Amino acid sequence: MSNYFAKAVRKQGDTGLFMQQMLEQRLDNAVYRLGFARSRDEARQTVGHGFILVNGRKVSIPSYQTKVGDRITLKKGVEASKRFQELPQLQDKESEKLPSWLIRESQFEGKVVGLPQGDDLASPFDMKIIVEFYSR
Repeated sequence: MSNYFAKAVRKQGDTGLFMQQMLEQRLDNAVYRLGFARSRDEARQTVGHGFILVNGRKVSIPSYQTKVGDRITLKKGVEASKRFQELPQLQDKESEKLPSWLIRESQFEGKVVGLPQGDDLASPFDMKIIVEFYSR
């Protein structure tokens, strides 16, 4: 968390907003939000096992920061596994929850189309308290 704070402080503007955006743009979170995993823990494991491609290249670092224009896909052959065959039912239930900064182009492919803003950044914690803590 301290690394995210250090990066956010270097930018001009609202440090809390920048921290929230960086946390939201993590690859494991994007995989979860696109419906490629049932939970963030599962998304982290999916990324860590090398099942995710970003712009056609394998990325196995869950904290990888996605950027506008990044295409996130599942590795070829992985979608045949039982675990990923269940995704369509999961994605149908979650389709209305897809944040505005992501679009799902197909069942196993999504794209980052913008930065997380507004309702996409709703969090169960107060970012001001975290910023105050790391500002010491």
